[in-house]
Amino acid sequence: MDAAMKGAKSAGGTTIGILPGPDTSEISDAVDIPIVTGLGSARDNINALSSNVLVAVGMGPGTAAEVALALKAKKPVVLLGTQPEAEKFFTSLDAGLVHVAADVAAAIAAVKQLLA
Repeated sequence: MDAAMKGAKSAGGTTIGILPGPDTSEISDAVDIPIVTGLGSARDNINALSSNVLVAVGMGPGTAAEVALALKAKKPVVLLGTQPEAEKFFTSLDAGLVHVAADVAAAIAAVKQLLA
């Protein structure tokens, strides 16, 4: 999350961090607006439901959970830097909502198209 926040800040964006813990003790310096949840991994649902488009970079258990929750909520998902197995699995759940991007430029283009 820190790298994404720093990237958004460097591009002039305002960042919002939906934090799993009960305080801001482990917050990134690049977070402008912290939202403290105390929900642990349950905050993944907030991330998925609060997004117009979910961009997943890489794939670990938490990211997979967020992608699954987004698809369940019928939110479009852009996968970037994910393993072919993950791409195949998530595409099999809802091919119309899953967009695989080969690079950052393709991910940005997909997000812009999905938000248009």
